[in-house]
Amino acid sequence: MADTDNLHALIYRSQETAPISPGNLQILLDNSRRKNERLSITGILIYGGGVFAQYLEGSKSDID
Repeated sequence: MADTDNLHALIYRSQETAPISPGNLQILLDNSRRKNERLSITGILIYGGGVFAQYLEGSKSDID
């Protein structure tokens, strides 16, 4: 994203509804990385104890 005037940030937390296997967690991570790269979204994903926390930066339409 070249226009930093349109940079937005989003922080969220979510709880898994069922345990996620390491393999499925890796698939989720890989898919998210590909999509975020395609949309020029940056951020961080933290997972532990069944809880996801994520910080994202990108255009408003892409991170909503």
